[in-house]
Amino acid sequence: MKFTKFIIPILFCILLSSCSYPLLDKTKDSYNPAEPGTDDYSFAEETGLEVLRCLDENDVEGFKTLLSEAAISKPNAEKQIEMLFDFYEGISTSHNEVRSGESGAKFREDHYEYKSIYINIHNILTDEGKRYNLEFYYVLVDSDDPSKIGISEIMFRDDNGDFALRIFANDGRNVYPTTSNATD
Repeated sequence: MKFTKFIIPILFCILLSSCSYPLLDKTKDSYNPAEPGTDDYSFAEETGLEVLRCLDENDVEGFKTLLSEAAISKPNAEKQIEMLFDFYEGISTSHNEVRSGESGAKFREDHYEYKSIYINIHNILTDEGKRYNLEFYYVLVDSDDPSKIGISEIMFRDDNGDFALRIFANDGRNVYPTTSNATD
């Protein structure tokens, strides 16, 4: 009888602690780019593939939701978006893995006040026989100006690393296509 009195409270404690474990685990899995040590790769991969989907499906409105308010409010934003979608031909059939890295950060005390990442997908092959190297910057956190959160600049590079198309350039030096859309 004493053994049962001892075991039942222990089993009860184990049961209670196992019920709360998933709740703790869910809060750990929530993505907060302002926290130090946050792994941004899953977000970068998802965003990179979403940009590619928008290009493949000619989903201009979906693409606009990924842009920062600052980019969308630029005077010639609509024209730049139109150039991007005119530049990209076909539907992707294969591509390299999505790569990313931190491109800028401002850290204070226990959080980021500013954080941006660089995302690229190279060797995008399309059913039109084109090959593209897509790259863009995404601002994750900006405490001073939240309107800058989102894609801030997007570009395609040729095989030599030169810009074939660059829009919403932070330095104002956009590059627009001349005759060739991509490398063959």
